[in-house]
Amino acid sequence: MVISNLLAVLSRLRFFLAYLIGKIQFGKHYTLKNVFTSYIDRRHELTLVNGNLVIGRSFKSRTDLSIRVTGGQLNIGSNVFFNQGVSINCRDSIFIGSHCLFGENVKIYDHNHNFSKNEFVSTQGFSTEATKIGRNVWIGTGAILLKGASIGDNSVISAGCVVSSVVPEDHLLKRNGECVKIIRD
Repeated sequence: MVISNLLAVLSRLRFFLAYLIGKIQFGKHYTLKNVFTSYIDRRHELTLVNGNLVIGRSFKSRTDLSIRVTGGQLNIGSNVFFNQGVSINCRDSIFIGSHCLFGENVKIYDHNHNFSKNEFVSTQGFSTEATKIGRNVWIGTGAILLKGASIGDNSVISAGCVVSSVVPEDHLLKRNGECVKIIRD
């Protein structure tokens, strides 16, 4: 009992220190499954506004991580690594499977701005659709995942790709838009 209470206090202390050093704002719900095996580097911004964030075990992130969940659900699996500058903006649902790697400056969205020539852009709201990333996926530097993107297990997204549709499991999406089956030995 004493050890579990001590671990709970240490867990809260770590997030309090992270809050003081970085910029973390917790809204309604967040879960980090194992604070002792996870690492979020300095210069980060985590904002939850009536949303839910679940981060699995052994999560690692370098600097300039930006996560914003506004009324949505963001699930990040175990053993996931984010390089510098990863940005996630969730208004509906984003699911990231376990054992995924993200290159620098990857951007992930589950929504687009609505657009009508008869209204100001700032007042038109958003359209949303879930974004899904399977297990053991590698997302290259500068890739952008848009609403409705669905990437199958064991796939690779090349640097600089823009993804807004389905990439089947065990496939490589090249920057020219070609999607090829990955043959493993």
